[in-house]
Amino acid sequence: MFLAGCVSVSYAPPPGASTSRVTVSSNLKDVKNIKVRYQGSSCANYPGQLMAMINSAAVGVAGGNPVTTSLQTGQAQVISVMGLIPVEASLAEVLLKAEREKLGQKHKDSLRELYFAFIPKEGHSYDFKFDLVGNDVALEGVEQMPSGAARRIDSLPLPESCKGNKIVDL
Repeated sequence: MFLAGCVSVSYAPPPGASTSRVTVSSNLKDVKNIKVRYQGSSCANYPGQLMAMINSAAVGVAGGNPVTTSLQTGQAQVISVMGLIPVEASLAEVLLKAEREKLGQKHKDSLRELYFAFIPKEGHSYDFKFDLVGNDVALEGVEQMPSGAARRIDSLPLPESCKGNKIVDL
């Protein structure tokens, strides 16, 4: 991903709402601008709102690895994490115009957006990992309870409007 000047965090929980801390990290240390987006409860307003950016290289958007944000508790919420899978490039692909076009297509084809639906609970926090596993990425969640105990969580079934979206990179 490249430096961007018109990107800004646009999501914030409603004022006064009960929230849970959400932390997202990635083992893709060299991949820039991995976007964490809020999709509401149904993805009806896809591409959603930017919550945070892992490894941000965008002007005006802070973002390390991990990044932390918050979500309103007590109702189903959907987040998505969007980033590139690393692509190998040969010298010919970089130097030759026809090959650069193929490289550009390889990068476009390596873009992934994974969704996770869950109901944040008051007093709990959530850790997500957008990690390269083998040749693709996976998104896993862990719920941290007030007692200090932690448990892996699976995504709730995604609403139909979250399925089959053509990835929009805003």
